[in-house]
Amino acid sequence: MKSALLVYYYKYTHNSWAVLTGALEQDSFFDDYEICYCMRSENLNAELEKLQARYERIVIAFSFATPQLWTIIDIMQTMPKSSSLLYVAGGPHATGDPLGTLQLGFDVVIKGEGEVTFPELLKAWEQEQDWHNLLGLAYLTNEGEFHFTGRRSPICLDDYPAFGWKHEKFGHVEIMRGCPICCAFCQTAQIFPGKPRCRSVEKICEAIEIMLRYGLHYVRFIAPNAFGYGNGTVEELEHLLKSVRGVLGNKGELFLGSFPSEVRPEDVTQEKLDLIRQYANNDNFTVGAQSGSPRILKVCHRGHSVEDIYRAIKLIRKNGFEVSVDFIFGLPTETKEDCKMSMDMMDDLVKLGAKIHAHTFLPLPGTAFAKESAVPFPKEFEYRRERLISEGVIFGHWKAQSIVSSKISDNVNNINEITK
Repeated sequence: MKSALLVYYYKYTHNSWAVLTGALEQDSFFDDYEICYCMRSENLNAELEKLQARYERIVIAFSFATPQLWTIIDIMQTMPKSSSLLYVAGGPHATGDPLGTLQLGFDVVIKGEGEVTFPELLKAWEQEQDWHNLLGLAYLTNEGEFHFTGRRSPICLDDYPAFGWKHEKFGHVEIMRGCPICCAFCQTAQIFPGKPRCRSVEKICEAIEIMLRYGLHYVRFIAPNAFGYGNGTVEELEHLLKSVRGVLGNKGELFLGSFPSEVRPEDVTQEKLDLIRQYANNDNFTVGAQSGSPRILKVCHRGHSVEDIYRAIKLIRKNGFEVSVDFIFGLPTETKEDCKMSMDMMDDLVKLGAKIHAHTFLPLPGTAFAKESAVPFPKEFEYRRERLISEGVIFGHWKAQSIVSSKISDNVNNINEITK
């Protein structure tokens, strides 16, 4: 091999690199291909120098979301440039803002899914072939003009492994990709457009069998809506849970509907909760509410009602499960009255035994709200939020997110300003 791959492998990207590594592992072309996973940004240059001592050409790859943007900016300002180096970016932020990402110093952006595009790009680079016509890529021409080669057809999840087990790169098992709801603040439906796709129960069980061989008995699933697996029927959910439990046995632990996935309130039913109690190890759920205002729910295209939220939380608590409820502060067009409705709902849900997982609105690239700014939290409600903090019933990174949100809003559509 003439080339090697250097990956910035930090905690927020374990799942994405597990999937991409699996895509490389199933292609015999990469059997002898060296991949270096660097977990610390300050070590990237040193690892790059080691690879350069053994290989003629190096691909340096990053996957990141918008909250990590400023870390990536700092890193790119310290990395060397050379015709023997290819800087590749992917992930939610790069897909949503490929032009801005390229302007950070990247040579090419993988826009959307990478299971097909990434291996093809690495092959072309290794064989010193022209990669500029491969589908799924965005880059700047020699004249500095933006060019996108076109979107690839969505992959079948069953055609690719859930993780890179040969390199021992495991993550949570992705069982579902895409979302039909298209919430105005969320990137999922933009990155993975079209009908949601599910990994088959058979392939999910195969993945878990591999995990068990490596001594991994703790299984969590990735899905935009955990209760929406398949067609969202009770029968399909039972088939999934019963089959996985059969593979795990009694010693393995299985979680569905809590971190890193959640459930939509309108999909919570007694039958589904019964299945979780029978087959899974959940003692809690995460439910996406986002707002207590009917108007804001409509503006965000949430597709559920305030009544759905109350019904779901009451049912979950009635069944003895703990529950965390997601809310977003500062959603676009939110008024004081809208905020009051959310705070009132939070108080009501806390009385039912729920906890509040709070966020600050982030204008994520590629979404309907990409050019919006977070509405400042009303000062007259600060005492109510502080009371929830003192009671230990609200948690989250909304304060740190408010700083990121301000940075994004200050520089929206002008990425060059942050790189000066």
